[in-house]
Amino acid sequence: MIKVAVFDDNPLVLKNIISSVNWHDIGCTIAGTAENGSDAYALLQEIKMDIVISNIKMPGIDGLSLAEKISEMGLHTKIILVTEFYEFALARRAVNLGVFDLLTKPLSDDIICTSVKKAVKALREEFESFSETSLLHDHSSASSLVRHTIAFLCRYYASDITLKTVAGHFQVSTNHLSRTIKKETGYGFVEMLTKIRMNEAIKLLKRPDVKVYTAAEQVGYKNYAYFYQVFKKYYSVSPQKYRN
Repeated sequence: MIKVAVFDDNPLVLKNIISSVNWHDIGCTIAGTAENGSDAYALLQEIKMDIVISNIKMPGIDGLSLAEKISEMGLHTKIILVTEFYEFALARRAVNLGVFDLLTKPLSDDIICTSVKKAVKALREEFESFSETSLLHDHSSASSLVRHTIAFLCRYYASDITLKTVAGHFQVSTNHLSRTIKKETGYGFVEMLTKIRMNEAIKLLKRPDVKVYTAAEQVGYKNYAYFYQVFKKYYSVSPQKYRN
């Protein structure tokens, strides 16, 4: 579930924001609230939040300063700030701090819901690209063939993909591709493909709307029993226990 925090010094506004969205339906949960900036900052140090909705004017630490602290902490949190008056200088500072959205009061349920859904969509797109980005970063010094192979596997891991398929795509022999991948990454072809599929599987298992057998199919395992075997060997727990 995507963890959301809501911060506002007005308890009524805080309650209104929380009740304005059907959080469960969009895969979110309210993981914390605070009525001042100091408590908000303490909460963020304790729990890594995916989305933060915060009033700009708060006692202790204001919303912009909070956004700055989130940036300094290296978190990729989607920050939605709420203000009473829209000012260009304020908007420019918010953009410079990486604020995802800036909302102006009075807030309607539709405005809040739309902003949150955009943040959720952006987070999911980032999650989906993480495996490719991470692997390419880890092997940034690898040859063009290996980097293109990683990108290919990250895009087509859900299909019935084989070493022969990939070698044919890049017009090289299977032996050459296999040796090159192993030499430059330390992984065999099947190990690399399994790593990518397992990374994608755990992202799906974190979503309550996805059945375990559906997750298996979506990462390329048509035989659930085999997926179960591979997953348990890889993570030392069954898919269901991992989800729990």
